[in-house]
Amino acid sequence: LVRVPLWPNRVFAIPVGARLYRKKKFCRKGSGHVFRTKPQLLLEMLLQLAEWLPEHRFLLHVDGGYASGELMQSLPKNVQVVGRMRFDAALYDRPPKRQRRRRGRAPERGKRLAQPKLHVAHRPGDWTVVTLANGKRYEAQSWAGLWWTVFRERPVLVVASRRVPRRKGDRPGEAQFFYTTDLTMTPGQVLE
Repeated sequence: LVRVPLWPNRVFAIPVGARLYRKKKFCRKGSGHVFRTKPQLLLEMLLQLAEWLPEHRFLLHVDGGYASGELMQSLPKNVQVVGRMRFDAALYDRPPKRQRRRRGRAPERGKRLAQPKLHVAHRPGDWTVVTLANGKRYEAQSWAGLWWTVFRERPVLVVASRRVPRRKGDRPGEAQFFYTTDLTMTPGQVLE
């Protein structure tokens, strides 16, 4: 993001990398190109950017289609992620602390948590109103857990949001779910 003195209230986003996505069908026809998925191309660019600027911290905003274990488990340590989560994602608690004199391998994850859709349905009183910088208001709930199939042992903060009822007697909007690997973010920051 670049700020220009001529326009002090504007921020310009400058692309620093690009990759050409080719369909699998095109790569099979003897074109000499190796097929790579969109998450593989994104990871290639992220690794290059993290190599150029190893002391910087990056916040990657992605669509739900990029929530693949192949991409997210290979991210550099200085890259945090914010994205959309499925309503039926399989979440787990963190593993319990290992007790002494126990045989076998330590558990990698804790007990299975409710799916995000069910989590908010069982906690109707946990919604809090969040006002974003643009003045829009949402109701939000947040909790931490492990999204094992995507991030393995890296914890995520799950944020559920829905539209605030406009008038008394209105029903709130449908819940949408987001996640971040930056556990210091507030629900408002995740939604923004």
